[in-house]
Amino acid sequence: MLNPGDQVNRKQWLRETLQSPQVAAIWPHTAKNTFPPESASQNRIIFLDVYSTHSDLAVIRTDRSIDAKPSFYLTVFNPQNKSWESWQAVVQWVAADPFKHTYQCYAATISPLADESKLCPWHTRGDMVGPLLGDYEFFRSVPFLKAIHREAVCPLLNSMTYRRAWAGEQFITQDHAGEACYIVQSGRCRVVIEKSDCCHMISRIGPGEFVGEMALLTGERRSAHVIAESDVELWTISRDSFQGLIDAYPEVGTFLTEIMAERFASRTLTADRTIGKYKVTDIIGRGGYAIVYKGCHMDLNRPVAIKMLNHDMALNQDFLDNFRKEARTIASLNHENIIKIYDIEARYRTVFIIMELLEGKTLRQLLRATGKLAIRDAVEVILQVGSGLTYAHAQGLVHQDIKPGNIFILPDGSVKILDFGLACACGAENFLVGTPFYMAPEQIECLPVDERADIFALGLTAYEMVTGTRPFEEENPFKVMNLHVEQPIPDAALWVPEIPDELRSFIRKACSRQPDERYANVSQAMGELTPLAAELGLGIADAAVPRKKMSSLFLFYREDQELVLNRLLEAFSEQVKREGIVLKAADFENI
Repeated sequence: MLNPGDQVNRKQWLRETLQSPQVAAIWPHTAKNTFPPESASQNRIIFLDVYSTHSDLAVIRTDRSIDAKPSFYLTVFNPQNKSWESWQAVVQWVAADPFKHTYQCYAATISPLADESKLCPWHTRGDMVGPLLGDYEFFRSVPFLKAIHREAVCPLLNSMTYRRAWAGEQFITQDHAGEACYIVQSGRCRVVIEKSDCCHMISRIGPGEFVGEMALLTGERRSAHVIAESDVELWTISRDSFQGLIDAYPEVGTFLTEIMAERFASRTLTADRTIGKYKVTDIIGRGGYAIVYKGCHMDLNRPVAIKMLNHDMALNQDFLDNFRKEARTIASLNHENIIKIYDIEARYRTVFIIMELLEGKTLRQLLRATGKLAIRDAVEVILQVGSGLTYAHAQGLVHQDIKPGNIFILPDGSVKILDFGLACACGAENFLVGTPFYMAPEQIECLPVDERADIFALGLTAYEMVTGTRPFEEENPFKVMNLHVEQPIPDAALWVPEIPDELRSFIRKACSRQPDERYANVSQAMGELTPLAAELGLGIADAAVPRKKMSSLFLFYREDQELVLNRLLEAFSEQVKREGIVLKAADFENI
């Protein structure tokens, strides 16, 4: 039975958990205190976190059970000199981690080793199935371990199994189930797609790179063969371990996003570059929470933009549930000043939003090129954004992220609002989403938001268009958020003395810190600008009326197919009628 220890030591440990832990490894003694261990199941070093090695006491934490009787060897990595320091340890007490209940915490007395010859040969593989201390230097250089949360490092190391693939060995087979993924430690392998009885090499994989993870993300069968070009040392991560890591540590999503970005940005054509009915061609932009690609609908050959939600957001269940709840409403928006959403696909443990592909520049890009806009151009942008927001608010949606980067200017001067992916219902619970430099005080304080939050952001955007600078030039987002909550914005006339009174008044009222002091809705705000718009020769569109569009579909068929086609059209007609869409058909002879 382990000694419970005194409460003073436990309280001291609770404070020390706030420090950054060091990676350590242990090799438990066997019952007979012999080396090597007596069973193959013991042929694994256990990696764990050490929070303290002060004096003669060490405090460690692990999600693995430690056979710690009568003692064990503790070896701690020193990142300063990249060396391992070893002690003999005896456990004094063990308790559940108060911060992470699946972990156990151990306090152990430590002393210098009496006989280092009994230590595991840390750099000799032998029958060891897991990573050795000598392997840890390699893992420190692997992008995956650099990207994931620090708490996930030891569980990941403990879940890996060593494997060697001999030159010419095919260790991943196309169309087989994906039961594991691999990290290459040494050697090289090639990725080959088999198609139409021919094999096409599409890439080479080398040290530090992942291979086989796509099948684990999708649940689909392997999309290619992977063959060792030379003798290859591999680290295997099983499907269950990989999924458990993702579920336990959502921060792993950062790395998953980079995997997707690399796969989709590659010029090589592979099966991994399709998302449902859509093929990815090029990366065209990155944002704070998404990556945007150019693509096309493979059947209709229609160009589209494909926005991939970063995994760290997609793995946030609260956010994802809220997004899915609003997805149908977002996709149904139909207004000339709002980008059209065609489809939503859930794949690769994230969400893809399929949108119309636009040509032009964002307002952010335009401001970077010009510094600021002429008054007439700024008012025209405000009016068009206001028109789109009025329509969205009438559907019960708040955008939550109006800013220059989400306002797109087409070559003909038309304006489109982008990125309704963060939209929420008016009055919905707020999860602090948006861009700090354009967030309303109620967003910052995580209070329910309504259309007045969008009015605040539009006012800030108007300020930037007219003056060429944000109201607060502070670059620290946390300081900016505090300023939005605590201080009124400076007068735009300080930068632009000739600013018209109507526009100056609009900016000041739209950016009031208290929602009740702002405009009640966007229509009221646009009314403030009506006299100025008329003076500048601009009009305010009726934003509440969605425009009608027409699409043409041509079907080429033989006379003997006419009966089948009529049946298909009748079924299709019934479906579109239920959606309020009008279908009209015409026949053309001798095409």
